[in-house]
Amino acid sequence: MELVINQNYFAKCELDISKFKSLLVKDFDLKKAIYQSTKIKEIKVIEKATLLEALWLGINWGTIIDMFNDINNKIMTIKFHDCMLFNFRRYYPGERNVDGTSWKFEEEDLNTDGTIMIQSFLRNPNSSIEDFLSNQFFHYGKRDWKIVVTEGDIKDGN
Repeated sequence: MELVINQNYFAKCELDISKFKSLLVKDFDLKKAIYQSTKIKEIKVIEKATLLEALWLGINWGTIIDMFNDINNKIMTIKFHDCMLFNFRRYYPGERNVDGTSWKFEEEDLNTDGTIMIQSFLRNPNSSIEDFLSNQFFHYGKRDWKIVVTEGDIKDGN
């Protein structure tokens, strides 16, 4: 697998860490805290609402929140870059049994484009790459599971 990131970003925003913390502690509403503490500095080819939703859903906020006390940054900069994935394997829901103990996935090998968000809070690029790949790896929102009922399930009354 190869990930190629376009060096030129198409959107840039800044998240005010102090404001984010205070909103999150006050309301325990992650989406609201992100939306209200983010300022969009540059934007091309994407709507503001789409950018904010991608920011909310595309970053592992648990890791960011966990690191708040260890990092003294007042602003987290997030840049949105086009990228390409080559020789990538994506997984889709396949079949599951009635009691949910066996799950089979369908695989697809592909070359695809995407958007990666590079954030400045955690300096190691692995965090941004991990967030991107985890959102690409399993396309759970695109297909439903097929429930497989066996003769034993019917006899057992499940």
